[in-house]
Amino acid sequence: MEKIHYIKENTDCYILVLIYGSHFEKACFARGMENSLVDHVFNKKFVRKLIDNIIRKK
Repeated sequence: MEKIHYIKENTDCYILVLIYGSHFEKACFARGMENSLVDHVFNKKFVRKLIDNIIRKK
């Protein structure tokens, strides 16, 4: 954890992380829980594309 803090404070590098969980959880992480649930009701095409992209990135 100290190494992460050092990189954050002393460099302009990005830190990539791997998020474990279901595709639904990853979509909620990307959009936020409320936005993700609203998308499932009102923007189903977007949700399908988002989930498809999550699956392809595995």
